[in-house]
Amino acid sequence: MTVVSVFLLAVVPFFSSCGSEPLPKPPVLEEARFVDFLADAYLLEGFYALESHYRFDTLQPEMIASYDSLLAQYGITREVFDTTVSWYAHHPDIFARVQDSVMVRLTPEE
Repeated sequence: MTVVSVFLLAVVPFFSSCGSEPLPKPPVLEEARFVDFLADAYLLEGFYALESHYRFDTLQPEMIASYDSLLAQYGITREVFDTTVSWYAHHPDIFARVQDSVMVRLTPEE
């Protein structure tokens, strides 16, 4: 399981159980852009998983630099990414749709 996947799986249940009032939508990434970013992030994690034989601790500084580079490539600040993850965590039905789209994109055609 990838670092982003683990983080998102840990965050979604926590935020979805907090409070029942809907939050106003802050400036977050639109679904299509979030799908694009997450697909690339999962591919990046897959590369590091193969390179490190799943020992992420040995490549952590390089991975962080790569994530920062990917964020910059998409023109996304860390703050916008964190806000996006938080907002989607509060909307698990929408987040599930995003994850499904990412998985479709990453699944090779037969």
